[in-house]
Amino acid sequence: VGSIPTGTIYRGNLRTGQGSILVPGEDGRSAIGLYLRRGVLFVAGGATGEAAAYDARTGAELGRFELTASETFVNDVVATHEAAYFTDSVNPVLYKVPLNGAKGFGEVETIPLSGDLVYEQGFNANGIDATPNGRSLVVVQSNTGELFEVDPLTGIAAEIDLGGETL
Repeated sequence: VGSIPTGTIYRGNLRTGQGSILVPGEDGRSAIGLYLRRGVLFVAGGATGEAAAYDARTGAELGRFELTASETFVNDVVATHEAAYFTDSVNPVLYKVPLNGAKGFGEVETIPLSGDLVYEQGFNANGIDATPNGRSLVVVQSNTGELFEVDPLTGIAAEIDLGGETL
């Protein structure tokens, strides 16, 4: 679990209730959305505009990424075989950090969102997941309750029919 004001990450055991701090906090850091893939813990950094990757066993920092210098809220993350994708609740984009090898990372890419996902006032894209094959991303728009399938290559979003329900 991550700390919004400091970026501290606590790792606990659900069976025993025991745990400890995996990543100590620092001023100017934040830990919002977390995603674990192949021993790497990816962390969305909220209003800092940053993201990070840590060794999930030791807490060692493997990478720190400046996603944007603009006003932002990097809210959540999912990692596929190809890349880690981060949502921005303020700007209509996804950020992509390519995965190169076991624990290597490529340059940050910004993917503009288009199609059915139209940003409105308030917090927009929030939670993100990927299909098992990584060919599609699923993003929720918090302020509308709508769900979208997003092509990770183009950023084109198609609304998923929820039968009149909202999330």
